[in-house]
Amino acid sequence: MKLIKIITIAAVMLASQFSFAGWQNNTTVTIGTSSFYGSLRATRDSANNTEYLACYVNGQTDAITCFARDASSNYKSCTIASPDDGDYATVSAVSSSTYLYVAFSGGTCTRVQATNGSYNLP
Repeated sequence: MKLIKIITIAAVMLASQFSFAGWQNNTTVTIGTSSFYGSLRATRDSANNTEYLACYVNGQTDAITCFARDASSNYKSCTIASPDDGDYATVSAVSSSTYLYVAFSGGTCTRVQATNGSYNLP
């Protein structure tokens, strides 16, 4: 009986090593050659006051512009000149719990993805 308790406790302890219940996405702004991305929460909570990441809809032209600046002050922006309903829905879904991924070619956004999840919460 004592051996069964020890085995049970050991199994529980081993299984808890693989739990992600409190995992947080701490990805701040990353700018690459064809994309930029990051967690809005992690970017806002970063130790510097340099980084930012956002998308907005221009009220005059209806275009969507996304932009980012990383910790080294590298900056990138891109625009969707003629967005569709899906593009508007994606940008409208951005919140403090969003991981934002934007792909671009030149100055045009080719993909905007907003992922909301508990791991991105403030």
